[in-house]
Amino acid sequence: MDLSADSFNLVEYIHPEDVPALDEFLHQPIIAELTFEKTCRIRNHQGQYHWFLVQGEMDHSTAGFQLSCTDIHQGMKIYIESLALLRAHSDMLNASVDCIIVVEPDGTVTHMNKSACVMLLGSADVKDFGMSWVELLPPAVRKKAKKALHDAG
Repeated sequence: MDLSADSFNLVEYIHPEDVPALDEFLHQPIIAELTFEKTCRIRNHQGQYHWFLVQGEMDHSTAGFQLSCTDIHQGMKIYIESLALLRAHSDMLNASVDCIIVVEPDGTVTHMNKSACVMLLGSADVKDFGMSWVELLPPAVRKKAKKALHDAG
């Protein structure tokens, strides 16, 4: 890897799937005035890609960027694996016809499967939760539900 100023082109080392997003980001009109931070995969001397946090700041003396690349590969691997696991769990919940609601101890809804969303909210596409579980219940049982939450806490 030749890092001399005349021949180094960072884009040649960026994973092909990351180049369009990074290129679009770097060519935004406001980027010339700002620092930036972006994650991408960069190829090492062995041809393997690793995740990096690329941080840059405009260098007005050269009209270019000063870059700092921090290796975040292990953290990104864990993050990607966690997302896959979360997706698998969500898919399992959504396969059920039962209404499944995940509730925090304070009664805040953190997740519902599709059946619960359709039954209680009228749409399977709800992604933002945070509402009160008690408020989703029929008015006749809300007082008992609040008491049960209080007793459980």
